[in-house]
Order: sequence, then structure tokens, then C-alpha cells
Amino acid sequence: ETVDATKTNNNNHTNDKQWMKEILNDYVPRSKERLPFYCRACARQYSNEDEFVQHKTTERHQTAVRLERKASYCKLCRLQLTSPAQLKEHIASRKHKDRLHHVQQRNRNQQPQHHRNNRAGISKHRQWV
Repeated sequence: ETVDATKTNNNNHTNDKQWMKEILNDYVPRSKERLPFYCRACARQYSNEDEFVQHKTTERHQTAVRLERKASYCKLCRLQLTSPAQLKEHIASRKHKDRLHHVQQRNRNQQPQHHRNNRAGISKHRQWV
């Protein structure tokens, strides 16, 4: 029986995405602990530098880093933060809320009169995060 490599790679990629979502959902900042050979993106501890360096070359780690970057980027402010926890703090900040309000006001003012009362025409906060 032959195995389609494309399907296998897609399944692995889907599994990796699910794995990263689970890690990001339970994300706990550990930067204050200053653990040597700890991979924050993958939430894994290594016993020495060689293992840690080898881990950083894996596809799983590269995927985790890409997903973490996406999960810690504010599109509205065009700001890359260092972690999903820091993004949550940023979203609650006055600066972000002011910018969101400004953009929503600008969008309302740019809509044709017949669309202004339509709730679907108002941008939702989620699209900016």
C-alpha cells in the first residue's frame, strides 16, 4: 500500500497546529524563571545546549514559532509582541483601545449614509487582533 506524502505532511501540519493551539491556550509566561535550554514556543525543557540547538532546527519548532508570532501580533497597531500573554495585556491597554475607537469612528464616517445604521458594516474588534 502506498502512502500519499502530501496527505501525510498535511496531517502532520494539522496535528502540529492543534498541538500549538493547545500550548497557546494554556500559555504561562516563564521568562522570569530564566530557565537554561527552555523553548518557550514549544514549552519544552532540554538538558543541554546541543539538544536545545538541535530542537530549534526541527520543523515542529519552526511551526510553533510561526504560530506564536501570529498569536502575539496586533494587526491594528502593527505591533509584534513577545507572547500571547503580552498581546492580551496590550489589547487591554489604553493605547490599543484609543486606536480601535479611532479606526471604528473613521470607518463609520467613510460608510455611505444607507450603511451607517447597518451593524454588519461596523468593523468588529476581532478582525484587528
